[in-house]
Amino acid sequence: MYLSVIDNRYSRVIHESFVKLLSARGYERKDSQFYLKSGRIGKLITVTRGMDHPHHGQVVMFTIHVRIASDDFWKMNYPDETVPVLPSQDYRYYVFELPLGKFYNKLGGDRWLALDGTVPERMMIGYLRDLLQARILPYLDQFDSIEDILAGLPNPSTARMQMLARLGSREEAYAELRKLIAWRHQKGHRINMVRLAKQIGIIH
Repeated sequence: MYLSVIDNRYSRVIHESFVKLLSARGYERKDSQFYLKSGRIGKLITVTRGMDHPHHGQVVMFTIHVRIASDDFWKMNYPDETVPVLPSQDYRYYVFELPLGKFYNKLGGDRWLALDGTVPERMMIGYLRDLLQARILPYLDQFDSIEDILAGLPNPSTARMQMLARLGSREEAYAELRKLIAWRHQKGHRINMVRLAKQIGIIH
């Protein structure tokens, strides 16, 4: 298959940044996805290539998404289904998902990077390696256990309450229930929370 000059530049940039750095950290690769499974926690980095702009000079647009998966969360929500295998396309498997913009405190989350024929490859490679080492990998390195995922969940949240109950931390789950009930005073919300708490064995 014929590859244009910009295709080759893009391939070299991705190889010298993502492939070399992440493979040294134990990440495996499938196409444009880099993933690491550690126990019951999965980490996924996806590089998505967008539309090229040949009429404005050869330019490749691409972005990055970062995801955290949890076998325990999957079993909690889908007990009758098989746990997916990384890099799964099933969005339900992922507890956290961050688009590239979130690493720059951009509220919308979207941020695209551009590679053209004018910027030296070494500059883009250096930029991407810095992005991985200073922002993306430190975020992913926070998550090595279900306790780390619990710490990253909103507090209070129903997901946090359910996981605490699943882990046998009944008192903590009950405390989470009380926070959830106090958080919103609507009667319907309180009824729903109590019903869920009964289903997962926090109260009887």
